[in-house]
Formats: sequence, structure tokens, C-alpha cells
Amino acid sequence: KGCGEAWAIGADMATGEYIQFSADDIVMHPGWWHKAVRYCDQGFLPAARVLNTDGSLQSCGNNNLEMKEGAVPEFTRSPIVSREQWEKLRPLVHPFLLKAHYFTDNVFTDAGRTLGMETVVCRSYEYTHHMTQVGASDNQRNTRMQQDFDLYREYLSNGFAFA
Repeated sequence: KGCGEAWAIGADMATGEYIQFSADDIVMHPGWWHKAVRYCDQGFLPAARVLNTDGSLQSCGNNNLEMKEGAVPEFTRSPIVSREQWEKLRPLVHPFLLKAHYFTDNVFTDAGRTLGMETVVCRSYEYTHHMTQVGASDNQRNTRMQQDFDLYREYLSNGFAFA
């Protein structure tokens, strides 16, 4: 089904103090987690600084925008949460994760905000996103993205539930 399902299953199996939701086309940078977990411990959802394969900026809070440390972005990519945060977020995000590949990051931010966990930029939470999806054509990717966007809007409009 996709990334979301893997995230849901992995989080349910995880035993650590923190859970980072990632993908197979992401390479974390050294020291990425140090400050990110401090934000989690303060009740925030850290938003990463994301680079493209060529080293150019993909996002630092918002697409193609370099936001300051602690700024409030649209959403977090590849969320990292504490175990305590996950236990609160899980009822709101888990059903969506099981059905979606795209917009899984967004649902974390929406659920977090609903629960009083704001998303903030953590510039040292940094990784390179190689943007690969093995075996998928642009048409397949775009079709799936649109389907997941419609699913995401439905999920939010029903109060974090499916009709």
C-alpha cells in the first residue's frame, strides 16, 4: 500500500523512546536526531531541513523556503516523535497511515496541532531526500498522489475518521 502502512506497522512494533518515520530514499545527516528529540521532549513536532540529491534545498519548513529555527511551517516531513507523543497521535493518524502513501506527513502535523503539539523547524534535523520511487512512472505517482490527497481531505473533514 505504501509508506504510510509501513510507518504504522513499524511504529506499532517499535520499542524505543523515539520513533522516526522515514523512507528508503532518505539519508539522514550526522547528528540529525540530537536537537530533534529535545523538541519532542518539549512537546513539539520537529520539521526537518531537507536537501535534494544535488545539495540544493528541498524544504526547511515549507517547499523551497529556508525558515528560521523554531518557525512554524505548514507541516513536518518524515516526523520524529517521542513514545509519549506517538501514544497520543496514534488514534488520529494510524487509520490514515494504513491507507495512504502520500500526505502521511501532513496528517501528523494536523493531528499534532489538534492535540496542542505545534510543528516547528529544527534545522539540524537534516537529511537528503533522493526522491526515488522504484517501479513507478510519473503518471502512476501523480494518480496515487491525487487519490491520497482526496483521501486526506475526506479524513480531515470527518474529524480524523473515514466516513
